[in-house]
Amino acid sequence: MPAKKATAKKTTARKTTARKPAAKKAEYSLRNIALATLGFYGKVYDELQDRIDDARKEAPKTFEGLVKRGEKAQKELTKARKELRENIKDEVEDVRDQVEDAVDSVRDRFATAKA
Repeated sequence: MPAKKATAKKTTARKTTARKPAAKKAEYSLRNIALATLGFYGKVYDELQDRIDDARKEAPKTFEGLVKRGEKAQKELTKARKELRENIKDEVEDVRDQVEDAVDSVRDRFATAKA
């Protein structure tokens, strides 16, 4: 019986030897795929870090630009508010004059009607 075991081992050894190049090739391909994936994530990480660093460098300039724009908008709003207030004031005065004219007209009619 020991002879049969030795024969079986030789057959197994031949099959393993025949499979080794294909297994190594598959292992090599899988390893490369895994390394490429890892490299991809590393590249994405580096790109994001670069963008974050650039954003941090630009943040003060951007902030100052926004402050200046805010000041300009505030001035424009203040000017618009003053203009609106003047327009409303003028409209109110016009309506007041029309009402006073109408009241005077009614008084004149009553005064002439009484006389």
